[in-house]
Amino acid sequence: MPVPESVKSAVNYIGDMTMPLSMLIIGALISTAKIKELVNDARVYYVSAVRLILMPLLAYGILYLLGVPEQIVSIIVTALAMPVAATTTIFADLFDKDAVFASKAVMVSTILSVITAPVIVALL
Repeated sequence: MPVPESVKSAVNYIGDMTMPLSMLIIGALISTAKIKELVNDARVYYVSAVRLILMPLLAYGILYLLGVPEQIVSIIVTALAMPVAATTTIFADLFDKDAVFASKAVMVSTILSVITAPVIVALL
C-alpha cells in the first residue's frame, strides 16, 4: 500500500529541518561557553581522533583483510572519516545528556576534518 502524499510531505518537511535545527542548537550551546572552554577539553580531541583517524584506519584494515572490493572500501572509509554528525547535539539535548560536550565535539571534529579527511582519502 502506498504512503499517502500528506505523510510523505510531512516527513520531508521534518527531515529538511533536522540540519538547520541542529545548527541552531549547536550555536546556542556553544555561545554559552567561553572560547577557552571550547578548545581546552581533552575528551573532545580524543573523540575526534577516534572518529576521524582510528575508525577509518581500523575499517580499512578489516575490510582489506576480508577482501572487500576497493570501491566499497573507499566509500565506507571515506564516510567514516567525516566529522561527528550535527544531529548528535539534538539527541544529547533530547535525552538530557551533555549537549555542550556534543556541540564541542561537532565543532572540533568538523574543524579537524579539514585536515584529516583529505589525508585519509589520499591513503586510499
